[in-house]
Amino acid sequence: MKEMENIKGFAPDTVAAVREAQARQRAASRNDRRRSHKLWIAGGHRPPLQLQGPTSHTFCGKPLQEKFCLAAFLCIWFAISSFAGTSDVADAAMNKNAAAVRALIQQKANVNAPQADGTTALHWAARWDDLDMAAVLIQAGANSQAANRTGATPMFLAAVNGSATMIERLLKAGADPNAAVLSHGETALMMAARTGKLDAVKVLVSHGAGVQEKEDLRGTDALMWAAEQGHSAVVKFLLDNGADVDAQSKIIRPVRRNGLGFARPSPDGKPNGEPMGALTPLLFAAREGSIETVRVLVAAGAKVNKTSVDGSGPLLVAVQNGHYEIARFLLDRGADPNQANTKGWTPLYLAVSNRDALTTAVPPPASDGVLDFIKLLLDRGADPNRRIQVHTEVLWLKEDGATPLLRASLCGDLTIVQLLLAHGADPSIPTFDQTTPLMVASGVGWAEGFTFQYSEDETLELVKLLLDFGAGINSANEDGLTALHGAAYKGANKVVELLVSRGADLTARDKGKDYGFGVTSFRMTPLNWAEGVPIGMSSAIRHDETVKLIARLMEERGIPVEYHGTFTGRKFTDAPVIEEPR
Repeated sequence: MKEMENIKGFAPDTVAAVREAQARQRAASRNDRRRSHKLWIAGGHRPPLQLQGPTSHTFCGKPLQEKFCLAAFLCIWFAISSFAGTSDVADAAMNKNAAAVRALIQQKANVNAPQADGTTALHWAARWDDLDMAAVLIQAGANSQAANRTGATPMFLAAVNGSATMIERLLKAGADPNAAVLSHGETALMMAARTGKLDAVKVLVSHGAGVQEKEDLRGTDALMWAAEQGHSAVVKFLLDNGADVDAQSKIIRPVRRNGLGFARPSPDGKPNGEPMGALTPLLFAAREGSIETVRVLVAAGAKVNKTSVDGSGPLLVAVQNGHYEIARFLLDRGADPNQANTKGWTPLYLAVSNRDALTTAVPPPASDGVLDFIKLLLDRGADPNRRIQVHTEVLWLKEDGATPLLRASLCGDLTIVQLLLAHGADPSIPTFDQTTPLMVASGVGWAEGFTFQYSEDETLELVKLLLDFGAGINSANEDGLTALHGAAYKGANKVVELLVSRGADLTARDKGKDYGFGVTSFRMTPLNWAEGVPIGMSSAIRHDETVKLIARLMEERGIPVEYHGTFTGRKFTDAPVIEEPR
């Protein structure tokens, strides 16, 4: 734009504002153009372009040329940027300076000139919900559907604000109610539904916004956005206007996943990660914990047993996230108490797991009311002997194949164990590696500082109870570990004495597995486990009192006592050992 030498007919403060905007523009042109990149998206700022270095396969062809090519690309990009993306009108609108905007328009400034990231003055008017400024800009020819570099339009900002009046003004200026307002096909109706502003939603629907439109990335619609946020009034309105109560989001199949998220593709590039998606509005509401929204959806005919792609139904999702009021409601409406996902997780197993939380989630699922809910599940026919197929988040235990009874036994949850046994739980059912509830109650799978335990006395009573119900005292898992190995490793002296008094074998040896290092020829007794065994990342913890106790019990029975000190990799070591306080 030509610099204005004389501005007549405006107040001095307006003239000063315009000249200040022009001076800022000239300074930006002379200096680092990156300061002009004011990409606004969802309330924040970030650079408009993330540069990724080229490789020898995709850009210049030779590794030695990579740095040169990247430097050349940067020079070209910044050179182009220095001659584009300046707008006095947009800058004035960004600074909420309506007087400067009017002055610039009178001087025939281009109202559609964008900033470096594509943001126009009308974007900023919508962002600030300034109806007067928007009216002036529209009257001067502002494009109501202009998109910045992320695809965001003025309608996007109006919808994010939930401003019914701004939305209506943009619609009257020619904005398409079904046009994408972001780069992945999100519509204004989705954004307005997410805010929960019913008036904004009504305006869009009255102008023809499609209630069943879906965005491109995850295939979600406005009803799902409202349900996820718990906006029950918006949910009801959308349902009354044709929204599909059982619509499902897209199924996404990642190439591969690891503990940090998405990993690099496998060599063949084929998807081999666990599929995700196919969520219904009811699943979104059950996950997020909006009981009123759940009621509205079920009243509208939502299927209470319809699952996502991994087999998770609304009941399981509600329990997994600790929303027991919703779970009760769903049970009352016909939800299957035994419906399991593809990992074999059931509502009963997850409810027990939530009560005895060993999760890494922050914060962990709520446990308030879980005991009463577990009782309700059992009364409604939940199977206490159903085994999970894939582990949850329990540390250091091979949980695959576990039952709710085994999960409760791990933490010494006597109350739940008694309840499960009363409803037919079988204490002999092991995990897939043959670890039994008695073993985990005694200490197999115990991780010092990680595993939760109610109390030593409660654990002792639980072990007695399992023995009274016929649990095999000398049963061994695939690693050769018995309940006595676990009690020795844990340093649970009272449990050691109880097990030995009931006939536990003091000479039982494991199979020589070195946790994390393979298998060796050395096989350890419970005494050796009391001396300390490193498992995974945990250090070997020596329990001196337990060592003395087991040695005494062996001597009393004429069994040779064989010490081996502390082991790392099944070899004698001088490595530091964590010892009990004396």
